[in-house]
Order: sequence, then structure tokens, then C-alpha cells
Amino acid sequence: MNDVQVYYTPAGQAVASFDLPVENDDSVQAQNLSPGSGGRTAGRRNFIPVIARGKVAEGCRQYLKKGNELFVEGILQNRNYNTSEGERKMVLEVVAEKIESKEVQSSKLKAKGK
Repeated sequence: MNDVQVYYTPAGQAVASFDLPVENDDSVQAQNLSPGSGGRTAGRRNFIPVIARGKVAEGCRQYLKKGNELFVEGILQNRNYNTSEGERKMVLEVVAEKIESKEVQSSKLKAKGK
């Protein structure tokens, strides 16, 4: 994951955003397994945009660093926006409700009482 960026809404709510890298196995390359790969193929990496709000965002700001391995639980959100050039864009992102990390005690990254 890349470094977390945090901003605050006019109402004072924290919003965190980062891109989560996700490895995709490429079944076409299944015959090209290397020794010690554990059966995994060399695939492509996609970056999934993640946003978190409130206490989850504050936990991200405090505890997450580039390179942390994460488990993100939330909902997929599809939103549209217009660029400054007037071009319409669509973004599919994860709105995180819970984030767990091997490096961070998971209770620090959960929303309490939503």
C-alpha cells in the first residue's frame, strides 16, 4: 500500500485515502511456475482505491505505513466526477469499514459503534 493521505471535511470528520496493491494471478502463465513460488503465477498488480472515514481514518493516519500488509473489509462504491477539463470520470473504490494489518493491533483500525 502507498502512504495514507488524510484530510478533514468542513464538519471535522477525518477521511483517509490510499491505494491498495492487489496481485492478480494470470492463469495463462500457469505453465511458467518458478520453483519456490508455492504454485502462484507471476501476475499483474492492480491498485484499488480505498477510503476510510471517522475513527477508521484516524487509525489509518496514526498506524499505517507504506508496505503494511492489509486486509480491508467494506463496501464497493461507484462514483462519478468531472475533471477541470470537463471530462466525466468514474471511480470504483472500497469504502473501508474495518482494516486489519499484521503490523498493527487490529483494534486500533476498527470503527467502534459506527
